[in-house]
Amino acid sequence: MDGTLVTIARRRAGISQAELARRVGCDVGTISRYERGGRTLTVAKLRELVAACGFELTLGLAPADDSLDFAIRDNLARSPAARLATSVRQAEAQHRLQLAGWHHRSRLERTDG
Repeated sequence: MDGTLVTIARRRAGISQAELARRVGCDVGTISRYERGGRTLTVAKLRELVAACGFELTLGLAPADDSLDFAIRDNLARSPAARLATSVRQAEAQHRLQLAGWHHRSRLERTDG
């Protein structure tokens, strides 16, 4: 497990690595190694460290979402130039839609007022 959650919990709690180390009974170097990913974290140890920061570690399951997998594979099969050209066209289309919405709203405001 990655130590990112330890860093986030510690910072949100407003405590130093030294304070977290004191709370769990280890040295600062160990906390530093956990946070940097230099030391493997078990779920139990992560739960302990997060709890020492005043938080509860919750784990859950969510349905897998592979809805974008096809689009990602399709885009990766295209050249960077082709992907860029598509992005530019999409940005231009979005800009035109925004302008059309702005013009429509301004016409409505003139007729309402």
